[in-house]
Amino acid sequence: MTLKVGGIVLDAGDTGSLAKFWSDATGFPVAFANEYFAQLKTDDSIGHFFFIKVPEGKTAKNRCHVDYEVEGDREAEVARLVGLGASQVATHEMDDGFKWTVMQDPEGNEFCVSEKHG
Repeated sequence: MTLKVGGIVLDAGDTGSLAKFWSDATGFPVAFANEYFAQLKTDDSIGHFFFIKVPEGKTAKNRCHVDYEVEGDREAEVARLVGLGASQVATHEMDDGFKWTVMQDPEGNEFCVSEKHG
């Protein structure tokens, strides 16, 4: 038996606004949203994309995060995401020239944006 990713779940203070940010960021439309739960309508590549309301705010760095790859201009994509409400945390580069940017969504959940690599 093996595991298959069923989806991505993010805790949220405001499920609707966080779902809207990620909808704008990924192009997946909001399929459902209420005060406690929201879901993006995704394709089969990532499974479900859910947002669950939690009472506490984010207080520490995520122990797990999602990396997103862009084809084309990574810096332009980072700027687009900042325009949608994300924050840029840091940019890193490996010895081979591979670059990625650590970001946070409007509620502080970390994610990375990298060039297509390999």
